[in-house]
Amino acid sequence: LLHRGYNIAELAEKSDFMELSYLLLNGDLPNAQQKAKFTRDITMHTMLHEQIATFYRGFRRDAHPMAVCCGVVGALSA
Repeated sequence: LLHRGYNIAELAEKSDFMELSYLLLNGDLPNAQQKAKFTRDITMHTMLHEQIATFYRGFRRDAHPMAVCCGVVGALSA
């Protein structure tokens, strides 16, 4: 099984999450410099606003994940 010419089994064994994310977004595996920049960019944009964190805490622990997802996406639009 191949994805964009790369063997899926080999990708699963030898690549990490950030490399695969880059592949899915850009169509090719990154070199070391591209991976470092991509990782830095993703890391700098993963901050969660405290109000959203508070919103998550408002859900019951046993709430269905899709219901939580729908609620949070709706809250983001506000």
